[in-house]
Amino acid sequence: MPLQEAAWAVSNIAAGSILQKHTVFNGGVVPPLLHLLATAVFDVRKESAYCLGNLCVAPKESREQGGIILEHLIALVDGGCLPGFIALVRSPDVEAARLGLQFLELVRQISIITVSLMSFGARDVCVGIARCAE
Repeated sequence: MPLQEAAWAVSNIAAGSILQKHTVFNGGVVPPLLHLLATAVFDVRKESAYCLGNLCVAPKESREQGGIILEHLIALVDGGCLPGFIALVRSPDVEAARLGLQFLELVRQISIITVSLMSFGARDVCVGIARCAE
């Protein structure tokens, strides 16, 4: 339970302003959250996914790139988060499945903006999605 509560607390901060999102992202919590998304019990994985997803969506008052914080999303995909989100999609928990689909939709949206993402490795993102979906 403490891990789930800690992820929930960080998720609440990550749902805040753009400054809060950048502070959380750069504060060293992303690697542990990615590890929890991949290895923890279901409720902790789900809460970690909320936090990671919150880090990738700009608040309404400062929408970047259609609401996506590209730097964060690309770093999470490069960090190996896709299998964890795909596992949530396959979960019988409807809320978790929706959460996984929402994240994958963010990845799909950035793959459409190919020209903007070439410097970030858009091809690698698309290949990663295709491999995880197999």
